[in-house]
Amino acid sequence: EQGPMPIPWLAKRAEAVLNAAGGPTRLEIGGASVTWAGWREGHRSPLGLFLQQVRAVEPDGAVRAELPDAMISLSVTSLLRGQVALRALELRGLELRAIRAADGGFRLDLGTLGGQGGAAAESPPAAEGDGILLEMLADLMQPPTEGSPLGALQSLRLLDARLTVADAQLGRSWSAELGRLSMTRRQGGGVDLAGTGDFALGGETVPLRIGGMLEGAAFRGTAALTLPSIRPAALARAAPVLGALAALDAQASVTLAVRIEGLRIPSEAEARLRVGPGVIDLGARGRVPLQALEADAGLADGRLRLSSVVLRTAPPPGAAARAPTITGQAEARQTDAGWQAEATLRVDEVAFADLGHYWPSGIAHGAREWITENITAGRVRGGEWRIGLEGDPAGGRVNVTSLEGSATAEDAEVHWLRPIPPAQHVRGVARFGREAIELEVGGGRQAGGAIGVRDGRIRFAFDTEPESAEITLQLDGSLPDVWTLLKHPR
Repeated sequence: EQGPMPIPWLAKRAEAVLNAAGGPTRLEIGGASVTWAGWREGHRSPLGLFLQQVRAVEPDGAVRAELPDAMISLSVTSLLRGQVALRALELRGLELRAIRAADGGFRLDLGTLGGQGGAAAESPPAAEGDGILLEMLADLMQPPTEGSPLGALQSLRLLDARLTVADAQLGRSWSAELGRLSMTRRQGGGVDLAGTGDFALGGETVPLRIGGMLEGAAFRGTAALTLPSIRPAALARAAPVLGALAALDAQASVTLAVRIEGLRIPSEAEARLRVGPGVIDLGARGRVPLQALEADAGLADGRLRLSSVVLRTAPPPGAAARAPTITGQAEARQTDAGWQAEATLRVDEVAFADLGHYWPSGIAHGAREWITENITAGRVRGGEWRIGLEGDPAGGRVNVTSLEGSATAEDAEVHWLRPIPPAQHVRGVARFGREAIELEVGGGRQAGGAIGVRDGRIRFAFDTEPESAEITLQLDGSLPDVWTLLKHPR
């Protein structure tokens, strides 16, 4: 093996070639050297070209991008024919900057590299630097050939690279540090992607994995970004716009799969969230104990669809029954006034004795207090609620615009007026709305006697301050039994 052999004039010559377009942004190359493995590997043995301290610099001295080391493998066969053809490209320590505009437009901030100058628009279809990258990708989408400089390129590797994004949507900058990112060319054209690194936002850093593929002249493909270990609440503290995540205080993993079309922001995506034990912290409204949470969502046609949510609650010590499972779906869309959403939630079964553990203390406080204190046995089954929401989750403003739902009560024990003995084996249907919860009693028996509870209604109203309760029961029994109940000291 020969080299590396420093060749100072090569760095200057490479600068002249790369800056031939004459744009204000220029490339500077600190040094160059070559190495060769000789004929040991036959005529396909590549010639290695090393570049040091490569920078894209503005006329005022501002550095747009920086690359401490680059290794380029050149095809010797092509060189003997008077052609330059890259076999492999390895970039170590690359630092890039990008801009994400308020409307979601994304571009690399390479200044006017390769262009004719002029200020970059806030959210252009493609900046000059983006055009260079698109031209490189266009070559990689074709089957390998030695007819152009990138035609023979087999692999591109980024080592210890860093991308810093000035994000107008998040209102702050974030960065991704890639320990390794490999782009391997397919025999039929296109590339496979694989890499690992870290995502940093504010003071929070989480590991990430990248995988995917890209092919075709339109640069279509898929990519998957996995964050295997995050705490959503910590990310929300790092960026206020992610405030909706603040409620989820638990360890989680997220996988985001997107469809790629060139360098544009993906318009379709699928996400999978998996959360371990923790709590859903609703602030002043209380907390929901969490054993596990699974959610699958998709973004398409400007709509966010939550196709499946499964929330497994954590039971209290000495629980009367197994912990309930909450399932649901939702759909949200963004309008000029903010986000609007419709959601459906279902609860399979919960014991009345455990209800206070799962029902957040700040939601319908009066109804919660009466029900958890006075319905001491039995169970609730088949709960289903349809909820309308609007607001700005990022800003912490979410309003309930509509609510309706129902659940079935079975074998309940209701202390409707203590210390009068309770009604037992009560069955009925609870109906929920924004203004009230109504329990329609369908039957039961008064404890300690032969009095039956034929039907009745218990109504909790939320449109008064404080909340009010109204109880109406129809009793069925002998006159002496009813008279004894009416004469109770209470």
